Amino acid sequence: MTEGKIIGKYKIKEKIAQGGMGAVYKALHPTLGREVILKQLTLRGSVSFQERFRREARIMMDFRDDRIVQVYDHFKEGSSYFMVMEYIDGMTLEQLIRQKGYIENVPALLIISEVAKALQYAHERGIVHRDIKPANIMISKNGEVKLTDFGIARDIEDEDNLTHEGMTLGTPAYMSPEQIASSKSVDYRSDIYSLGVMLYEMTSGSRPFPGNFSAEALVLIQKGRYTAPEKINPGISRPVRAIIKKAMQRRPGRRFFSCTIMAKKCRAGIPKFKNSRALQNAIKNYLDGKPVSELADKPWSRLIKNITLLIACISVCAGAFIWMYLSGFYHDFFLAHKYGSLRIRVLYHSTAKAPEEIFISANLYDQYRPVRVSNFNPVFRINKSLSGTESIMLESPKIRLPCSNYAVNIFIENEKYHEKFFLLPASAQKETPGQKDGKLILLEYKGSPPLPLDLSINARHRETGEILPRSGIQIRYVDRQSLKPSGSWIGLDQALSDKNIRSFLITGETYGFRFVYDGFYEQEVWLKTDRHQTVLKLEAECAPLPGTLLYQSAPENCRIKINNAAGYISGGRKREYLKIPPAEKKGVKILLPPGTYNLSAASGWTENYIEIKISQGKTCRLIINTEKEISFRVQQDSSYPEGHPK
Repeated sequence: MTEGKIIGKYKIKEKIAQGGMGAVYKALHPTLGREVILKQLTLRGSVSFQERFRREARIMMDFRDDRIVQVYDHFKEGSSYFMVMEYIDGMTLEQLIRQKGYIENVPALLIISEVAKALQYAHERGIVHRDIKPANIMISKNGEVKLTDFGIARDIEDEDNLTHEGMTLGTPAYMSPEQIASSKSVDYRSDIYSLGVMLYEMTSGSRPFPGNFSAEALVLIQKGRYTAPEKINPGISRPVRAIIKKAMQRRPGRRFFSCTIMAKKCRAGIPKFKNSRALQNAIKNYLDGKPVSELADKPWSRLIKNITLLIACISVCAGAFIWMYLSGFYHDFFLAHKYGSLRIRVLYHSTAKAPEEIFISANLYDQYRPVRVSNFNPVFRINKSLSGTESIMLESPKIRLPCSNYAVNIFIENEKYHEKFFLLPASAQKETPGQKDGKLILLEYKGSPPLPLDLSINARHRETGEILPRSGIQIRYVDRQSLKPSGSWIGLDQALSDKNIRSFLITGETYGFRFVYDGFYEQEVWLKTDRHQTVLKLEAECAPLPGTLLYQSAPENCRIKINNAAGYISGGRKREYLKIPPAEKKGVKILLPPGTYNLSAASGWTENYIEIKISQGKTCRLIINTEKEISFRVQQDSSYPEGHPK
């Protein structure tokens, strides 16, 4: 074909490229006077190529997105098929990478974010590109980024009869592991992987994998092994490295969920632009060789800074006003004729309780209407300067309230205090004796009288949960004056049945309980009661004296399990969960609570079981023979193990 020749209705201006299956021409649209690209496929090509060519035209003619090259027409003339496409006056991304060596972080993220948006448009319509690479990305002189060449694209909704199971289509260096395995069933996540490879190449100037189907290349792609891009170009930023790593995950489920999310991650690391025209201008500036620092839209940046400064000023002013309001400065100086202040102090005559354990609260009502003041909820804290060794002063913060008639209820432990008063405004309080610092309500709490104490004391077997007889429970109390145990231990039942002793069981005292049983460790529990606590309940676990298991094996060591577990709960006063040591010739000792256990011994592929009984204060000796088949011999020894209480 020569310049000036008419194909269909398009006048040929020049031939751009020639290949074995066709050619690419620049032509002129007859009515619009606009330059277009005329892509030719000769019918001498294979049937599959012809069908892919027709399908590419159908797919792209349905697309209406500014980031995808537009297809205007598709027709057949003579022995060839033709596709009429939008002409892009610019270069491919592949040419830009060769020209620059590598692309800096910000422009690379700008370009990738635009390609990701184009892919998202295609993915939402069920189309997977399957051939994302720099050669298929066009960048115009005006900074527009366009995606092209859907020749091997897959329509997820339609049956792909051109791609068979196990067939591989695409460019090896950019293909995902699953696309290499079979191009028929890949989804949008394969395009996301290719985007990651393309970003790697843009920022480092090198591809992560070889561009062939060699066995070595396929293994590297399948296992996700590639040189970290920062080792090639240390200037690659951390956000760019993170995007590459996420997009190039060898498992599809670990990649970005969609191209939209990937585009947002890219835009998070670059300057903000008020519209797409400003973004295109930034890419155009980069193509023209301007520094990266000049890519941002300057008026918009200044506006952002001004808005940020305004928000900061508003925040400072709002914070100052909130501080003035909460500290009372606003009420004291601007509303002194309408608001007064109230403070509550409670002198608590006891140091037995920790301050945070003291129950104290207050509520406030309108004196002439049964309406509770909702914002009255004082928090009481210790005033150390007014506290002593035998008492503490609890104080509320200064509370500002409208001048009015009020009724207050103050609850201290089991006491209630009620007072009605008129709250003067702050301007009048300053002139009133005793109220210069606001109205003060001062209370004194000396504690409530002791009450009879009811006891509910039980002892249980630690291992079985069985309730033990009450005859083994003893009681003792602490003398209030000396703060030492008084008298001797007496049985609990005796104390509860004797009226004289029973009268000493009152609230506000400290009591000790001792649990003494044959075959069990002796234990003591001391409990302090408060004046308002009239019932004391105690559930004590009593630990039985343990027995010892001594096991040894010959001629080989063997693995031991107890109750089909590799660990055991030790006997003794303090329980521990321990790993069971393997049996050895010299023997292994472990303490166990009394009871029956299933023990297994294993050596190699051989295993055998035995039921053993552990008795208090006795040693169960287990000899394991592993010579042929595993066998057991059990001996009971009445001696106590070392360190065992007799």
